[in-house]
Amino acid sequence: MLQRRVVDKLGFSVHLHAKENNIDLVLEILKPDNFKPSVFSAELDACLENLRTEYKGQFKVSVEERLNQYVVGVVLTPWVDA
Repeated sequence: MLQRRVVDKLGFSVHLHAKENNIDLVLEILKPDNFKPSVFSAELDACLENLRTEYKGQFKVSVEERLNQYVVGVVLTPWVDA
C-alpha cells in the first residue's frame, strides 16, 4: 500500500492511495478570491476527457463543492477489464 500527501502553496492538496485493485486520488482545491466557476468547469471537463481517452471507462469521478473548496475524487482501475 502506498499513501502520499502533497500540499502546494497555491492552495491545493493531493492524496494518492494505491491498493491492490485500484488507485484512489483525492484533490482538495481551495477557491481563490477571484474564482471563476466556468474556468474550473472547463478545466475539469478537459481532465475528464483525458481520463476517458486513457482509461476508457476504468475510472469513477466524484466532485463535491464546499464553501471554499472543491474536493475531486478519482478512482482508477486500469488493470480491471471495463
